[in-house]
Amino acid sequence: RSVKLGGAEYTRDGGLPAFVRTPLAEKLPEDVWPAILAKHPLARLPTPEDVAAMVCFLASDEARNITGSAHLVDAGYTAQ
Repeated sequence: RSVKLGGAEYTRDGGLPAFVRTPLAEKLPEDVWPAILAKHPLARLPTPEDVAAMVCFLASDEARNITGSAHLVDAGYTAQ
C-alpha cells in the first residue's frame, strides 16, 4: 500500500534476505558448506550485493507500481 507524506506518495516494500554470504558466514567450517548449499536450489547463497540490488530496485522508479509486498532474496531456499 502506498503512503502519502508531505504531498509525495511512497510505496512500502521489503527485501527479505535469508542466509547471506557475508564475512561472518565465511568463517563457518568448510565441511558445513556442502550441506548449506544443498538446501539452496541455486547452489549458492545470496551476497550482500544481491540484497542491495533488490532494495535498490524497489526504491527505483521502475518499481513504482510495486507496493505492499515482500521479496525474498534466498537463492530459492523457500521455493522448495
